[in-house]
Amino acid sequence: MTALANGPTPPTAAPAAQPRRYVQSEYATATVLLPFVGGGGPEAAAFDAFGLAVELCALIRAHAQQRREHLAWDSTVARIAERRAADMRLRQYIAHVDPDGAGPNWHLRYGGVRLPDYYDKSDAGNNVESIRLGPPNAADAMAALIASPAHADHVLGRGFFGGQTHIGVAVVPDWNVPFVQAIFVVLICHVED
Repeated sequence: MTALANGPTPPTAAPAAQPRRYVQSEYATATVLLPFVGGGGPEAAAFDAFGLAVELCALIRAHAQQRREHLAWDSTVARIAERRAADMRLRQYIAHVDPDGAGPNWHLRYGGVRLPDYYDKSDAGNNVESIRLGPPNAADAMAALIASPAHADHVLGRGFFGGQTHIGVAVVPDWNVPFVQAIFVVLICHVED
């Protein structure tokens, strides 16, 4: 089964910030060793997480319909994408909102990224993340992302998303041993100075 989580949404209005009522999960703040966290065999040895992430980033940047003039790799955003992907693998879910109720905007802010004030401040807010579960192939992930209108707007910089110029991509194998598919997490956002 391959899947795309619902895509990010442009903000309609900035909701009031809501206090967190739970503790951040240990997974989202843990140091994660990539590319493979368990299992074994030739499939694991052949899995190049960083190579797939760099390849998908290059495909996003170079796409003929890319509307951004500049899209910079951001190591902090990439680190948060790695934590998001590893958390999905460890807790076996594919969703923008983790089991604790925190979405990608919250994870970026918690990780020290200064997002614009007009981004969704709710715990579950997502103006920044596209997810793909599918074959460990960057070209396939890109094709699936641009086949979905919400994801295509995000990765190609259409409308609101054109102002997002910082990217971080992470890829991890799914939770099956041996793994069957890969989890691709693409975070693209605007970072305030």
